[in-house]
Amino acid sequence: MRMTGKLAAWLVVWACLSGLPMRAIGAPQSIEAQPGAGIDPDELAAVHARASELELSVFEDEDPDASEAIDRLSRAALLFERVGDLEKGLGPGYWRASRATWLAGERLPLDDIEGRMASFERSLVLADRGLAANPDCAECMLWKFISMGRLRTTQGLWEGMRQVKDMADLLDRAIELNPTSRDSIDNSTLGNLHYSSAIFYRVVPDWFWLRWMLGVRGDKERALQHSRTALALHPNRFDYQVEVGTQLLCLGSDRDDAKWLAEGRAALDSAVQREVHTERERREIHFAKLMLENPNLACGYTGDKLFELDEDEVRAKRL
Repeated sequence: MRMTGKLAAWLVVWACLSGLPMRAIGAPQSIEAQPGAGIDPDELAAVHARASELELSVFEDEDPDASEAIDRLSRAALLFERVGDLEKGLGPGYWRASRATWLAGERLPLDDIEGRMASFERSLVLADRGLAANPDCAECMLWKFISMGRLRTTQGLWEGMRQVKDMADLLDRAIELNPTSRDSIDNSTLGNLHYSSAIFYRVVPDWFWLRWMLGVRGDKERALQHSRTALALHPNRFDYQVEVGTQLLCLGSDRDDAKWLAEGRAALDSAVQREVHTERERREIHFAKLMLENPNLACGYTGDKLFELDEDEVRAKRL
């Protein structure tokens, strides 16, 4: 998942890890705390504030050392988990712990499969703990979806394909709950949910038989609606703008529609003219240029080969 900004740069949906000092982030030792054990509200606020400070410091550092970033995010995750335990899961503790753990995993080298898997699995466990305590935790649903998606790209294709219905249900239910949490004016849970849904329904194939086999199929027009909703919520989000352009190119290529192709090219041309400030934004520009040069890739390409499938190969596997 492509995102921009300080904290937002490493947050949503898709898209988006070694023998470093904090390799054990996948199975951290929980800070001992008894839920509801008469903790002082001021102490609870202080723990939450310290966790937030550690998390944000990674994105405020212009050139953070990878091992130091993982250490800070892992310590933040432990503190957020403690907050979740103390609040019996009804506050933001568990989903914030899930997010920090996922972010730490993203900092591990791509060839550290074991370390990445441990981190993303732990992130999934924390999101599930939040949902067990509060089944209406939309933020937990978002981070469960993101963890499942990254586990899929780390594990390989086929296991992930069997989970697409569960992933779709998480997104649909979370959007229905209309969450109001946000980190900044340009980064909200609801915006990230629509953005994640846009990519999901764009890249999952829309083969008619896929719904029968897996319970869900891609939907290009639905994907465009989600991306436009995300951009309407946060007009300054560079990644949202690029996704809208990509969706338009996808529809134009798929339907051989010159109008949609022209709109998509215009949106991406505008995006690549923007001044960039972060490595993530530079990646977005690279992605936008790739789509402009190869519009036929727009329906199934995410940069990490998410759900790039050959239909005959899938049929042969008989999922």
